[in-house]
Amino acid sequence: ILTITYSRFNEKNVELYQDVDSFDIHACENSLMQVIINILNNASDAFKTENKNLLFVHVYKENENMYIKIKDNAGGIDEKIISKIFEPYFTTKKENEGIGIGLYIVDEMLRSGLNGIISAANVEYEHEKNVYKGAEFTIKINL
Repeated sequence: ILTITYSRFNEKNVELYQDVDSFDIHACENSLMQVIINILNNASDAFKTENKNLLFVHVYKENENMYIKIKDNAGGIDEKIISKIFEPYFTTKKENEGIGIGLYIVDEMLRSGLNGIISAANVEYEHEKNVYKGAEFTIKINL
């Protein structure tokens, strides 16, 4: 996935931090890849080229669940709309830049095909003695 998205992140000056535990999962690999790529692409769209852009990917297993947390420092999602981002045809993009089905499809794929759920929240965190604000997407898949 990171190989596929590398050039997009490279042109936006994204520093990627990975914390990925190793374990086996039995899921549809292509569906899971499509879910993650969609979230990473949305993060890339939120970044400004001139900023120090940070992206954190944390994958771990807890009990019988796999968690994938993807966090950025792009400022977060407007609190007025965060509850709507998984609805079909909801977009914050300009006309002809998106139709608002990417996160809806992600949610549907997780629920129907991967036995999982997704949530989004705004977070504030510290990294290298600086405080950042961004969006954090959490995927939970029942193994």
